[in-house]
Amino acid sequence: MAARLSSFRQTLSPLISKIEIERKFLPTRPLLHALTRTTTVPALPPSIARAHPATVHFIRDVYYDRHDERLAAEGVWVRRRSVIVGDGCSTSSWEAKVSVGGNFAASQFVEVEGAEAVEREMQRALGGDRVAVDKIGEHLAVMSDLTTRRLSGRLELRYEDDKNDNNGAPLQNLTVAIDQVVETTGGDFAAARAVLERMPARRDGDGDGNLSIHSSPDLFFHEIGELELMEEVRTEAAAFGKSQHEQEHETHRKAVAAARAAQLEAFMRAHAALFPMTPRPRGKLSAYAAWSEERVVAAAR
Repeated sequence: MAARLSSFRQTLSPLISKIEIERKFLPTRPLLHALTRTTTVPALPPSIARAHPATVHFIRDVYYDRHDERLAAEGVWVRRRSVIVGDGCSTSSWEAKVSVGGNFAASQFVEVEGAEAVEREMQRALGGDRVAVDKIGEHLAVMSDLTTRRLSGRLELRYEDDKNDNNGAPLQNLTVAIDQVVETTGGDFAAARAVLERMPARRDGDGDGNLSIHSSPDLFFHEIGELELMEEVRTEAAAFGKSQHEQEHETHRKAVAAARAAQLEAFMRAHAALFPMTPRPRGKLSAYAAWSEERVVAAAR
C-alpha cells in the first residue's frame, strides 16, 4: 500500500502559483524624488534601506468583458497588455488577474499569463462557455483601453526591523510604482503615449506633498501609486488525488495572500507620510469607470 501511495504521489507535480498583493496610495513628492533622483533624495524612514531608481514603461491595457460584466463579477479581469520600455523594446501578451481577496484599493490576485491560461479562466468564470482570445471581439466587448506611463522601482528594506513580525517571513521584493494614465483614444497607443510624454513627470501638489489627480470632461487623466508584493506559492502533491491537491493549494494560496496583505498594510500605515491612503485612493479602472459615467450623465443633460 505504501509503495502504491508513493508511486501515486509521484504522478502529481507540485502546484505553483504566483500571487500579487497590491496596495494603492496617493503619490507623494518625496517618493517621486526618491525614485527619479530628480532632486536631492529625501531621507527615507530607517526601515527602508534604499529606493532603487525607477525605470519608465509605457503600457497599453485593453480590458475585455461581457456587457453584463460577468467576468468582473466573478473576480476575473482579462486584458491584452502591450509594453514599451525606455529603449523602445516592446512586448505584448494576454493576461488575467483573478481575485483571491481584497478590493480595488487593497487587492490580492493570482496572475495568469498566456492565451491558454487566460482562456481557461474565462471558461471557468463564464460557466463553461469557451472564448478563444483570437476571436475575443466576437464574444466580449472592450470595457476600457488605457495607456499608462509607469515609474517603477524597488524598495530595499532593513529586514532586521521585521524580526518580531508574527505574520511570516519579512517583506521582500517590494515594487513601488507611480502611474499616470490616459484613455487610449481611438486605440492609438502612440498618440496616447505622446500625450503622457508632454505632461510633466511631477505635478503640483497640495500642502501635504501629495501629487494632484486631475481629469476633465475631455481628457481622462489619473495618477495613482501602488506598492506591490509578488510571491510564489507552492504545494506538494496531495496523498489522495488531483482534486484534493488543488483544494489544498487554493487554501494555502489564500492564507499566504491574506497574511502578506496584512503585513503590507501594516508597513504602509507605519509609513503613512510616504504612502498616504486618505482620502481613499482609486485605481485606474475605478477612476475610468467614474469618469465614463460622468460623461454619459453630462451628455444626457
